[in-house]
Amino acid sequence: MQGNAPSGGWRKPTLNSYRIGPFLYVTELLLPELPLAAAEEGERPVNIRLGTTPAALSAPLATAESYEANDTEFLLRLPGIANYYVRDGVEIVVHPDAGGPELDVRSYLMGNLFAVLCHQRGLLPLHASAIATPQGAVAFLGASGAGKSSIAAFLARRGHRILADDICLVDPAAPRDQRVLPMAPWLKLWSATLDAMGESSQGLPRIFSDDEKYRYVLQQPEAPTPLAELILLDRAEGQAGASFEPLAPVHALHAVLDFTYQSWLVRATGRMDRYFLRCGQALDGVRVTRMRRPWGFEAMDATLEALETHLAVRR
Repeated sequence: MQGNAPSGGWRKPTLNSYRIGPFLYVTELLLPELPLAAAEEGERPVNIRLGTTPAALSAPLATAESYEANDTEFLLRLPGIANYYVRDGVEIVVHPDAGGPELDVRSYLMGNLFAVLCHQRGLLPLHASAIATPQGAVAFLGASGAGKSSIAAFLARRGHRILADDICLVDPAAPRDQRVLPMAPWLKLWSATLDAMGESSQGLPRIFSDDEKYRYVLQQPEAPTPLAELILLDRAEGQAGASFEPLAPVHALHAVLDFTYQSWLVRATGRMDRYFLRCGQALDGVRVTRMRRPWGFEAMDATLEALETHLAVRR
């Protein structure tokens, strides 16, 4: 890749350690979105450094214009931003493009590249937001734009504690009461959602330099929790209120595959057998429900009331 490493404000000659989910990022880069943290005994840090990324992987199992991947390596090419090389769940090499926005370079380290680390370490990064309930985490799954963050944000205003946004991270090998791992302390909200909440985007950090999505900072969750329920979000055309439909295990398994963050990486590298095993472990004892709801903020209050009634039934 052509380009020079950035200089100036976002790099220091000393190493900094930041916490994001279960990982400790140790890096010369400044990542102001993340809290500083100390290493815990026995943990494997993720070392992030500026450098030259490989031109190609030596033995890729999947290739496309923007990426190459195999069981232990991932190479991502983003013209105008950076190239990234991820290895063994413990190393990320970043080669920014000349003039690549620092914000965008950082954001990929906290989103797409974070999910790659999770896959390489055998974790399950669900494309979901999650709240805490007395029984454990309830995660809302859906594609981009399904309303995961909006529902979580409005639930937070009604007193519910947020556990995760965008990526709800599950460790299938952990004991049942510790499967949902604490994640980054923010919601990613579009300006329209903030407007509907009566909040201003002024002063909030953007996710990327060229969109109207912002980090809405919350208190950070402190400890792992059980996974109680997965709720798949679906739009209900012409339906007056929200409805709930339990999913059979086989349908639940496929739904989790569809809404795993970067699920294409699992398929592309031939990890389906191991992935289905992880999903089966993660779903053990978990209720899975499809929630169909009317679209639009004007129906949000009625949707939340129906949702809280649904959650109360489990109690």
